[in-house]
Amino acid sequence: MTPPKAKRTYRQHCGLAKALDLVGERWTLLLVRELLLGPRRWSQLLSSLPGLTTNLLAKRLSELVALGLLERAPPPPGEREPGRRGRYQLTERGQALEPVIMELGRWGQAQLSFPPDPRDRLDIGWGLLSSKRRYSRAADQPLRVLELGVDQRRFQLRCSPGYLDVREGTPWPADVVLDGPLDDILLLWFRGASARALLAEERLALVGDEAVLKDILSSFDRIRW
Repeated sequence: MTPPKAKRTYRQHCGLAKALDLVGERWTLLLVRELLLGPRRWSQLLSSLPGLTTNLLAKRLSELVALGLLERAPPPPGEREPGRRGRYQLTERGQALEPVIMELGRWGQAQLSFPPDPRDRLDIGWGLLSSKRRYSRAADQPLRVLELGVDQRRFQLRCSPGYLDVREGTPWPADVVLDGPLDDILLLWFRGASARALLAEERLALVGDEAVLKDILSSFDRIRW
C-alpha cells in the first residue's frame, strides 16, 4: 500500500509561513469566502467555483475539516435528510479568517478591470461580502436587518454597530426588504445610483419604511440615498 503523500510545508518559524502551510493551497480561501455567506451544500460549492473539480473539492473539504476550519452543518429547518453529501459551515476558527480575506480583497481590488472581463465570473454574493470593507455603523445606531432579493436569490445584511454580517438566505427577521433585478442592485450598490431615484422609477421595490432603508444605507460608503 502506498503511504499518503506528506503535505508540503515551508518549514519556516514565521506566522505567515505557518498560515500558508494550512490555507495556502489553491481554492482553499475561495471556499472559505463562499462559506462566509452561510452553510453551503457540496453542489452549491461546486457550481459557484467553475474550474474546481469534484476530486479536488472533496480533498479540500476533507483537509479543512481536519484542520478544524469547517464542520458538517445540520440540515435546514423542515428538512430531515442532510442530502448525500450534506452541508458545510465554518467553525469559529474558520470564521476567524474573515479579516484576512477582507484585506486580501481590498489589496486585490486594484487589479479588477471595469467593465469586468467577460471571461470572469461575477457573483452578487461576493460583491455583498466586499461591502464589509465599506461599512461603518455608530454605536448609537440600532441593529437593522436588510433583506435583498436579487433575481431568484435572497440575501440578508445584519447591520450592527461595528460589524456587518452578510448571509445568503433569510436567517433573521428583516426590518425592510428591497427587491430588484441584478443590474439595478449593482447600480445602487456599486455604481452610485440613487436609491430614492430607483424606487421612484419602480426599478426597485421596497417593503417597509423608507426611513429605515435610508438609515441602513447610510452605513455604507459610496451608496447614495
